[in-house]
Amino acid sequence: MASDYFDFKQFRVYHNQCAMKVGTDSVLLGAIIPQIEEVSTILDIGAGSGILALMLAQRFSNASIDAIEIDFAAATQAHYNFEQSSWGNRLKVYHKGLQAFSATKKYQLIVSNPPYFVLEDAYQMEDSSRRDARYTHTLTHHELLRNSMNLMDEKGTLFVILPSSNAASFIHLAQGFGLNQTFEVAIKMKPNALVSRYILGFSLTPKMMEQSEFVVYDALGKRSKAYALVTSDFYL
Repeated sequence: MASDYFDFKQFRVYHNQCAMKVGTDSVLLGAIIPQIEEVSTILDIGAGSGILALMLAQRFSNASIDAIEIDFAAATQAHYNFEQSSWGNRLKVYHKGLQAFSATKKYQLIVSNPPYFVLEDAYQMEDSSRRDARYTHTLTHHELLRNSMNLMDEKGTLFVILPSSNAASFIHLAQGFGLNQTFEVAIKMKPNALVSRYILGFSLTPKMMEQSEFVVYDALGKRSKAYALVTSDFYL
């Protein structure tokens, strides 16, 4: 990986102006989300460099994708990454917070790698952009769920990736909004490690629950066969 960008098979992501660089969480979310048929509208909340939106543009060839990013530098870089990709005509970034975003359409797929640390420890971090990307003072989980519901198509689905410590409370909060959990992948970094992340899916209508476990690295620290498989269309 170069200092300013990360190359994938079909696109390049510049991330030197973004507080949060291209990382495993976004790549896993973009790769593991199930291939839902007939998706034509997608919303990426908290787009950062645009990595997740670009992955979904590659996977969902008929979808138009809107991305929201509150940080100006990151939104500007996401716009550049979109324009340099093969799917620039289907990708659009909005420099604003979710709370200020309104749309005339409903989204069939909403995705987010949201902030998840509580505010009380935020000011130990010097970089305010990184703080905004990681801490919930800019977007609480309550706000994420409430606004996602308002923007979601009646048959749409919301997917998020969260640390294991936040997953149960997020599921409980989502159920309080009347959302149905339909998807759960428990992510371990190594076979004998504890679960560190969850990819969760929610919909307005009840569906059969899909539940599985995913291991990123094998016991020797190499990419697992499962990880190599799901990212094979993306990694060089």
